[in-house]
Amino acid sequence: MINIDGIEYRTAAQWEKKHRHVLKGQLKKGVERSWRSPNGNETMMFYNIEQTRTWAKKDVEAVNRRRRADAKAKREAEERERIEGAARAEQHRKDLLDCWGAHIDEETLQEGRRDHTAYQWCDLGFVPIAEARWRLTRYGGNSAWYYCSPWDVRYDPDRAKELLETGPREYDRLPDGRPYDGRPWWQA
Repeated sequence: MINIDGIEYRTAAQWEKKHRHVLKGQLKKGVERSWRSPNGNETMMFYNIEQTRTWAKKDVEAVNRRRRADAKAKREAEERERIEGAARAEQHRKDLLDCWGAHIDEETLQEGRRDHTAYQWCDLGFVPIAEARWRLTRYGGNSAWYYCSPWDVRYDPDRAKELLETGPREYDRLPDGRPYDGRPWWQA
């Protein structure tokens, strides 16, 4: 808003907020002002109240329709996010079950030949080799468990059973270099 000789001039957007339209014949006939801003030169057209008209009933209804449509779109987006969040939570639960070996067997292991957690390998009778390459990622995401590949393990059911019961006493550090704190070693 600018004030020229005691008359208020506003931009078209400012008049819309006051529930007034600039008359069709008055567009581009307002007072033009330019100034420098951090984004470069700015130019605006300003109009006085005689160059505007109040909103008609159809204008109010159009604004109300737009508001209702925006509110509906927001509700639908929230509902979609809720459904997707529930699906993500379910997938996370399945991943946790998979990590703890709830439904893995050697047949599944040989078919898929995919990475598994140290717990899963031990549960199947395999132990990680000393040069195993450990990763905290699986399928491109982050995880709370260390994963290693089939070529990073060897079959040793007695040692695997011992590891599951007692944990690895020989480890002072976890695979990523952090000090071993006594928690189950297959968890991050």
